[in-house]
Amino acid sequence: MSVIHLVLFITLFISSFYLFRYLHRARVLFDDRFSMTISIVASTSISFLYGLHLTIIFQIQNANMMMFAGIIGVILGYLFGSFSKRHFIISGVFNGVLAGVMGAMAGQVLMNPSLCGLPWNFEQIQLNTLLFNTFATCMVYLTLSLLLYSFRA
Repeated sequence: MSVIHLVLFITLFISSFYLFRYLHRARVLFDDRFSMTISIVASTSISFLYGLHLTIIFQIQNANMMMFAGIIGVILGYLFGSFSKRHFIISGVFNGVLAGVMGAMAGQVLMNPSLCGLPWNFEQIQLNTLLFNTFATCMVYLTLSLLLYSFRA
């Protein structure tokens, strides 16, 4: 585990907390379509990145990490889906669980490429992990900033 992965995880936690807080305060201004967009986009992107970061930071067995990432996806989907009507919670929970498990699977493949039959060496694994983790974090921040921009437009 490197310090960079831990820093990326902490910044994800802080930014997702502030995003939820900002959107929760402004929830009376949402229409139904924007609430559904928030439910899908925020829960999917943040859950995927949580699953990826947790798999890389805490190298736990596959099944346990999948369940843990799925539980985090359920929590995030419920939180981001509960801004408007209650049927958006279903969409948020489904997308959160799906993205959390996908993030955990992507992290497992990054840490052990032989799961897919790919050749590997230790230096390449560390480089790929760092590059993919940083790229995914930048993409999630770009997605969430576009979500906030669409709210202000």
